[in-house]
Amino acid sequence: MNNVKLTYGFKDSRLYHVMSVENGLSCGCTCPKCGATLVAKNNVKKMSAHFAHYQSDECKGGVETALHKMAIQIIVENKTISTPGFFKTPSRRDRQGNVHYGNEINYSSIKVDFDEVYPEYTRDGYRVDATGLTDNKMVHIEIRVTHEVDEEKSKKVRGAGDIMFEIDLRGVDPNILMDDAEFKKVVLHDASNRKWISNPKLFNLLKIEKDKLKEEVEKINSNLQKKIDEEEKKYEQQIKQREIFDKNAEKERHKYIYELTLLSGSIQSESIVEREKLLETNLLERYSQNSKELDWSKIPGFINTKIKNDWIFNVHRYVWQSWIFHTFFETKKVGYIVKAGEVSRSVINEFGVLDYIVTLDKIKQEWKKKGRERNKYYGEYGCWFLSEGENRSIPSPFGVIMQYIDHLYKHEFLSSPDGSEYNLRLEINSIDSYYKLVIKRLEEAKKAEEKQLQQEKQRLETIQRNKEVLIQDKETRKNEVIASEMRVFELFSGEGRRCLECYFVCHESDGEKCPFCNGSSFGNVIIYEGHLSVARFKYKTSMKVRDSVLDKPEVNLDLIMKWI
Repeated sequence: MNNVKLTYGFKDSRLYHVMSVENGLSCGCTCPKCGATLVAKNNVKKMSAHFAHYQSDECKGGVETALHKMAIQIIVENKTISTPGFFKTPSRRDRQGNVHYGNEINYSSIKVDFDEVYPEYTRDGYRVDATGLTDNKMVHIEIRVTHEVDEEKSKKVRGAGDIMFEIDLRGVDPNILMDDAEFKKVVLHDASNRKWISNPKLFNLLKIEKDKLKEEVEKINSNLQKKIDEEEKKYEQQIKQREIFDKNAEKERHKYIYELTLLSGSIQSESIVEREKLLETNLLERYSQNSKELDWSKIPGFINTKIKNDWIFNVHRYVWQSWIFHTFFETKKVGYIVKAGEVSRSVINEFGVLDYIVTLDKIKQEWKKKGRERNKYYGEYGCWFLSEGENRSIPSPFGVIMQYIDHLYKHEFLSSPDGSEYNLRLEINSIDSYYKLVIKRLEEAKKAEEKQLQQEKQRLETIQRNKEVLIQDKETRKNEVIASEMRVFELFSGEGRRCLECYFVCHESDGEKCPFCNGSSFGNVIIYEGHLSVARFKYKTSMKVRDSVLDKPEVNLDLIMKWI
């Protein structure tokens, strides 16, 4: 409170406000702290009224002591006080950090009238600034100007079961100290500047609510711990189950380790190339034994089509694809239903598949079937004891045949009237028919390309014609716009309005609508002679004139024929 002046002086065993005593030394007051003679300065214009030490320096702490003693005096003389309010809501965090709240303790400030008030009251080893007595109950009041009630004193008060609150005057407005009545209100009835140090009834209510909340949160923590324990137990069980699963899977997998090892080596790109060379060599040797020579250039592409994993068959792809075409196409009539399952079984029975592929594909299909029946995850990709990657690496002979059938479907050998991919209708049953279809498609493609080129040529010609027309129309529109401006300049001294839709200029006397395009949006303009002299050059590149042609190609020119 360094900037606060001393406003209370001691006289006749009590404190007086500076405005309630005579001016100067006649006040008869002394300093509440050091006892030095004071001079009352209550007749000053350039500063606030205050006491000053007479012929000595201002003592340190005088203001604080005066406020402290004056507050006690006010309470003692008035025998009334307003208590602090008590607004507390207990809170507590659970083990997850969530905050929980108990019931609010809500007691507003109340006015208490005392039968008697004792200053500087001593009670069981501690002293109180003021103690009020009402209905044989004591209420202790502490005044804080510098130091608050310390913890030791608070414990003694609470241990004795006494009632005490503290009034904090540290933040009192210096202007209030100039008014004795206002300072009295602050001391007696300002509920915002006081707090409870001890109140057995209220503090006990708060403790009860805290204990209730503590019990509730402990239950919550207990349930949370149960969940954590259950999750940990569940996790441990999952770990054990996984260990058992991995052990059983490894045991089952080991039964097919020979086949899996062969497969792992076969699906490498180098191994596939070697396998294809071997199948081709066997094919050529077969032809040479029959005194024939195989001319690859004469073989139609659709019966020597490279299919993913076609190396799993015991013969070159040319052999089994030729056999399919002969057995299910050339010997059948158009309209015959080609069944994918039947084609696949025939090829496998006729030419065979690598033994380890047969073994792995068989077990894979069996477990896929079991998985679907049991609604298990492996119903999607196969053996439960193999990884998803291993399952996917096992080639399916049926899948290879299906890829080839799909290839023929895309080349229009087959159709699917009912949308089925397994039962397809035969559309082409000979090589000649296929070549005729190819020639037809080429001719259709050529005609389509020629038609497209012709359409593009016509489009470009149309663009060029429109461009030429636009240039010509823009030149004409430029002259028409200038003519509308000349009319306004000559007839209305240049004052007009420009239509925002056609860009022509007219006068308000021409009506509410634009006389040229019947538009209704305008902007006021003034046409100067200087503008008319350069308008032809200005509008030559104007986008507004171009937009006028595009947006309003037809306009009424009756008003401006004289100026065109």
